[in-house]
This record gives sequence, C-alpha cells and structure tokens, in this order.
Amino acid sequence: MTIFSKIVFFSALAAANPVMAHKAPAPQPPTPAADSCASDALAYLIGIPAANVPNLESFGRVWFPGSAGTMDFQPQRRNIYVDENGTISRITCG
Repeated sequence: MTIFSKIVFFSALAAANPVMAHKAPAPQPPTPAADSCASDALAYLIGIPAANVPNLESFGRVWFPGSAGTMDFQPQRRNIYVDENGTISRITCG
C-alpha cells in the first residue's frame, strides 16, 4: 500500500466514523433566572463613584478593571462592575 493509498484509506475511515467526525457543541453557561440575586435593588448605585459607597463589598463581588477572580456561576451572587473612571457601571447576577 502506497503512502497516498494510506492517506485516502484513513481519510475515508475518519469521515465514516461518527465519533471522529462529530464534535460536541461547546457547553453554554447557565442563564440566570430573572434577577436571581436582586441586582435591580442596587440599580441606584450605577453611575456613582465606587469610592463614595461605604462597604461596597458587602453588596456583592466587586470587579475593577484588570481584577482577577473565579468565573464559577452562582446565580444568587451579585457582581458589581467598576469602570476605568472608578464609577459603578453595571450590576449583574452570577
């Protein structure tokens, strides 16, 4: 069997094998229930400088630009995002 014949044979075998030819779809992150962490209750904080909110961390996990943290999904946890200017820009669940 020549090299070319082997290539054709194994290519046909791979195409015929559904396990090798099928790729599973990438897992999707869970979608939070509508306001599962009561983030709407903190909407009044959006646009306020984070430095002006005492004990901001007590309201949820605070994300500053470039901060590191776990990406595990917890629907009851609040994420408070602070932009480059130090202003609270959004609040989400997860």
